[in-house]
Amino acid sequence: GGWNEGNNRGGSGLPQSPDMASALPLPPKGTRSSSTSDTSVNTEELEKLKRDLERQKREFEAERNAFERDKQRQAASASQTKASYSASPTYDSLGVSPEQLAFATKHARFAISALQFEDVGTAIKELKVALNTLEGGK
Repeated sequence: GGWNEGNNRGGSGLPQSPDMASALPLPPKGTRSSSTSDTSVNTEELEKLKRDLERQKREFEAERNAFERDKQRQAASASQTKASYSASPTYDSLGVSPEQLAFATKHARFAISALQFEDVGTAIKELKVALNTLEGGK
């Protein structure tokens, strides 16, 4: 004998029904079904998410473009600086080196980025790093 013993008809062993859908259980009453109000809420949420994503995308693109412009300016400035300041590697009377200026600029950019995301704590921290660098590590 085997597990299929008694089922000599060659079928699957499942009960045969002319309408299989009628044999399926119905969902419990009171469960959510798709209605027009659910769809409109989902559409509103989707539209809000799309607007938020577009805003974030614009902010990212603006920040990236500013970064690229600054990078190009720094490259142009670095080539001028090397030619004109080869004897003295400082930019002003405070004795800020090109490396210190680049470091302070980077942290000032971080502060601006933090402010764009309303992260005031990080902005303050980054501005302090930039200021400390420009003041000579005081």
